[in-house]
Amino acid sequence: MNVSGIVIMTMPDKTEQVVESLKDFEGLEVHKVLEDGRIVAVLERETTGEEVNAIRSMYDIDGVITATMAYHHFEEEVNALADEMEKAR
Repeated sequence: MNVSGIVIMTMPDKTEQVVESLKDFEGLEVHKVLEDGRIVAVLERETTGEEVNAIRSMYDIDGVITATMAYHHFEEEVNALADEMEKAR
C-alpha cells in the first residue's frame, strides 16, 4: 500500500469545483481546503504506478494548476525491512 500527502493548487475561483471532482477519485481524502486555492489531501493506492497515474489525472480537472506529492509512504518496503531485521536476529 502506498500512502501519499498531496497538495493540489487550484485557481481560487474554481477550488470548490475541483473539490467536487476529487470526490470521484477512489482512495483520495481531502483534509483541508485553503482560501488561496490549495487543497491538502491523502491518496492511497496499491502501487506506485497507480498513484502516479492518479496524480497525473488530477491535471485533467478544470481549475487544477499543480498537484504535488508532499509525502510518500511505502508500506511494502517497511514490512520487507522489518522481515529482514527479524531474520537477522
